[in-house]
This record gives sequence, C-alpha cells and structure tokens, in this order.
Amino acid sequence: MNLDCTLLKTVSTALSLALLALSLAGLVGCQALTPREEPAAASLRGPVAAHHTPAWAQQRIAPQWWRAYGDSQIDRDVTTALAESADLQQIAARLAGADAQVEKARKASWPRLNLGYGYRVGEAREPDFGPYELKPWTGSAQLQWELDLFDKLQRARESAQLSRRALYWELAGARLMLTSRVVESRLRISRLSAERSILGEAVDANADILKILRDRLDAGLVAETEVLRMEAEYEKLDRAREELYRLQQLAEVELATLMGGLHRDRRGDTAAKRLLTHVPAVPERDFCELIAAHPSLLAAEDRVRAAFRIEEVARLDLLPSFKVNGNLMGASPHFFLANFGVWRRELGPSLDLPIYDPQRLATIPLRRAQTDEAAAHYRSTLATVVGDIDAAYASLASRQRQLASVQREVSALAEARSNVIANFRAGLVSQVEVLEAERSHLAARRTQVILQEAALRDHVAVVRALGGGCVDRSAAPEVELKAARRDAEAQR
Repeated sequence: MNLDCTLLKTVSTALSLALLALSLAGLVGCQALTPREEPAAASLRGPVAAHHTPAWAQQRIAPQWWRAYGDSQIDRDVTTALAESADLQQIAARLAGADAQVEKARKASWPRLNLGYGYRVGEAREPDFGPYELKPWTGSAQLQWELDLFDKLQRARESAQLSRRALYWELAGARLMLTSRVVESRLRISRLSAERSILGEAVDANADILKILRDRLDAGLVAETEVLRMEAEYEKLDRAREELYRLQQLAEVELATLMGGLHRDRRGDTAAKRLLTHVPAVPERDFCELIAAHPSLLAAEDRVRAAFRIEEVARLDLLPSFKVNGNLMGASPHFFLANFGVWRRELGPSLDLPIYDPQRLATIPLRRAQTDEAAAHYRSTLATVVGDIDAAYASLASRQRQLASVQREVSALAEARSNVIANFRAGLVSQVEVLEAERSHLAARRTQVILQEAALRDHVAVVRALGGGCVDRSAAPEVELKAARRDAEAQR
C-alpha cells in the first residue's frame, strides 16, 4: 500500500509539473508547432537550392553534357537556368515534401505518448456505494506502441523511400529537359544571327550592284527598269532581314523565360553570335545502360516498386497486429492533480484480429490495380524512350548527310556567283543573271546555316532521348527485365 501511494504521488507530481510547464511555456521551442508567415509575392522568386546527389544516384546522373559544344555562352545560359528556374523550384518543393513523408513513415514504428488534462462537474453511483461527486480535475497519460512483427510498417517505409527516389529522378528529368531547351534556344538565336549576317552581306552586295546600275543609267547604257528591279530586290532582302530580327527577339524572350528572367532585359541581344559549325560525338548507350540511367525509366521503375510495397501493406493489414498499450488516469480535487482521489493504471499488450473487415479486403484489389497500372506505365515509357532514340538517331544521320550536300552546293554556287559578277562588271552578262546568281547563292547559304542548326538540335534530341550524356558503364540496372529487353532488341 505504501509503495502504491509513493508511486501515485510521484506520478501525480510529475504529471502536474509537465502540464504546468506546457501551459506556461506555450510549447516554446517546438519547431513543428511554430507558425511561419505566409510568403509574400515579392519573395516567391528565388534561386533553386542545390541538391546533394545521393550515393545511389552518383553513377547514374548524366554529366554536364552541354559542355561538349565548347560554347561559353551556352554554359552561362544553362547555369543561370538551373539556378533560377521556377519549374525546378516546384519539383524541389515536392522533393522536400517527399522527404517529410519518408520521415513520417519512419516514425510510424515509434511509440506514441499523449497527455490529457481536463475539468468536469458531475456525480457517480455504484451498486454498493453512492451517489458521490466526481473529482473535478482529471489527468491522463496514454502510451501506444505497435510492434511491426510482419514488416507492414517496414513496407510502408520502403514505399515512401521509393516514391522519394522516383521524385528525385523526375527532378533529374526536368533538369535534362530544361537544359536541352536552353541549348536549343541558344542555337536558334545563333542561327538567326548568322542568317541576318548573311542577308546583310547580300544587301551590301546588292547595294554595290545598284550603284553600278545607276551609273550606267546616267550614262544611258541600261534601262530604268533594271534599276527599279534591283531596288525592289534590295527592299526584299532588307525586309527579310527585319523579319529575322523579329524572330531573334522572340527567341531571346523565350530563352530569358527559361532562365527565370522576369528581371532580365527582353529587348534582345542584337549582336551577331557565331553558330557552332561542328556536331559533337554522338553518345551511345546499350540497353542495360539505358534502363540503368534514363531518368524517366528510373522514375517509372521506382513507382512500380513503391506501388507494390503499398500493395504488400494492404495484404499485411489483414494479419493480426500487436500493440503495447499503457494508460494512467486519475481525478483530483486540486488543479495541480495532487493527492489523486480516483486513479487507475494499466499496462499490457493487445492483439487486433481482423476477422472480417470489408474495407480492408476491398483495398487489396485496388492496390493491385495501381501496381499493374504503374507496371504498364513503365512498359509504355520504355517503348516511348526506344522510339525517341531511334527517331533521334535517324534524324541526325539524315541531317548530317544533307549538311554535307549543301556545303558542296554552297562551294559551287559561290564560284559561279564570282564568275557572274566578274562578267557583269565587264558588261558580258545582264542584270537578270546577276540576280539569279545572288538568289541561288543566298538561298544555299541560308540553307546551310539552317541545316547546321538542325543537326545540332538533332544532337540535343539524341542526348535527351538517351536521358543525358554517357555515364559510367559499370552502373548496373536494378531490375532484370528479360522479356522487355528481348522485345526492345527485336524491335531495334
């Protein structure tokens, strides 16, 4: 009896002090309950936080593939876009939520402790005693700890981790898509600048010819019609150059948007920029490397794994669950819960036997359908990736052949143009032949620039279809999809 009284006084004093501390401190220092201010509109933009590449992704993340072009402007554009893209900020925020979900699943296996405090007015009656007034101040403490004997909580934790990994691969895929779009925009700007430069040279050449024709008109050697025709040609070329300037401005606005450029100057950079004249080495990956390093495939794979573990959670939820429960309840006439008048303590295990639970039974086919859907999505993603790779390779090979052909065409037309202009200055050919030679040479040079950009863009498409640049060949895939491998290799 003395031991019970001593224990009761100790528990009563500790519970009273704990409740008083919580009341006076107001949970100061509890980070989870500390409110924060609503983000202001001016603070919604900001640099993207750099994410540490985990060890399991280091052998699979594509390197900085855009540096193969050897263009410092592209390097600066991509660096700025990765640092300021609002789209990446959204996925980064989702990744932070996934981290919190993993932590939540991990702590589901921890014991839970709750404290209660209350005031009541009432009375009670028992068969052999009463009625009597109830003690007004009540306190309680509950302890609950579920023992994960069948690994149900472990499966839920693994599912959360795999979902987080899938989101990380989605972030890697978004970075790849963003960088490829930035490179394509910069290539488009360079091509338009190169075209404007070509048209500028053609305008200058036409101006020289127009001066010759006007001198001959003054000397009565040519008709005014020829001069008017050349003036019209001059205006046509100048109008085409202005259209290229407009397209270049739009391309620069698009690039600034990709770079998160709400603060950037959108008037456009009108300075001519050199268009890359060489296509870097084409990356290659075999099937195992593809499924081991492609962000879309890795994300889809982890989604399948996460869905399967949730399916396992639903199945294991039909098994008995074991818990350790503890309760301490008491009533006191005093605010500080001293000298309990009525109290009860309990501690022991409990067993939950779900004999028949229709809701739990209906959850299993739902989870199985979600797993099958995720598996079908993986197969669909694999087929799409293989198709994109084949199309990108075929397009790049064709562009390179066309580019070699147009280079020979430009060389031939340049020599023919020089001959025609020399004959024109000597008065051996008419102005019509000069116009035709100028137009053919101009069209061929513009086609060459366009095909150069197209070949570079096709190279970017190959890199994007492969999931980025080449990675370490020692990185092995996590799954062996033998049937899918045979089907993909048979299709290729």
